[in-house]
Amino acid sequence: MFTVLAIFGATALYTIISGLLAVVITEAIQIVIVLLGFVCMTFVGFWMTRGWERLRANVHLISLAIIRLASEPMGVKWEAVFLGYPVVGMW
Repeated sequence: MFTVLAIFGATALYTIISGLLAVVITEAIQIVIVLLGFVCMTFVGFWMTRGWERLRANVHLISLAIIRLASEPMGVKWEAVFLGYPVVGMW
């Protein structure tokens, strides 16, 4: 019985450690890819709109706000931003 428990413990420990290491490495690679994509999209967006000032001149300022008042058309309440979006992101 001791042998079975020892093998079980060694297998569980190996799986937990190697699984966690694989997740950490995967997440590190993914964050680099996401940040590079973000930077590229930002530069391409500014290039296509010819800069921040031209973007602000052609877009309603309320469209650039993440948190809006509930009374505004298509307004997103602050509760949705802080409580809803993280849940959707984790899903």
